[in-house]
Amino acid sequence: MSHHNLLINGKFVPAVSGAEKELRNPANGNVLTSVASGGEHDVRLAAESAATAFTGDWAKVNSRQRGKFLFKLSQLIRDNQDELARLESQNVGKPIREANEEVELAADCFEFYAGTVNKFGGQTIPVAASGVNITMREPIGVCGLILPWNFPIAITSWK
Repeated sequence: MSHHNLLINGKFVPAVSGAEKELRNPANGNVLTSVASGGEHDVRLAAESAATAFTGDWAKVNSRQRGKFLFKLSQLIRDNQDELARLESQNVGKPIREANEEVELAADCFEFYAGTVNKFGGQTIPVAASGVNITMREPIGVCGLILPWNFPIAITSWK
């Protein structure tokens, strides 16, 4: 049986507690794999790592290059669609057709944002005083997300 660790700071690491969990195919109960079961300490390490990345090298990447990264990700998803759909079907017990549609939605999402990442700008807002107010859309930082079990690939890409 395979085992998968947590991805923190660009490295696969076991949970701080050493806890693991088996993932089972809900359609037949067969064990698919085991995974490191992260806890509070693991979340803290991941958030700290993400915050460092957010203000480090990633902050220096221009929007055009970020768009290229997102487009490359959409292509990798498409290139591996059959395998991703098979794994998703087994993981959540959905029909392979629906899993394929979900993977396609994820690829579409990254492709869409790849095309829009350098098209967001500020907004000029009329004000009573002389001058101009401008609002800019900027990333706010690290966010924690909770995902449902039944549509994880697509919803992860949306977030």
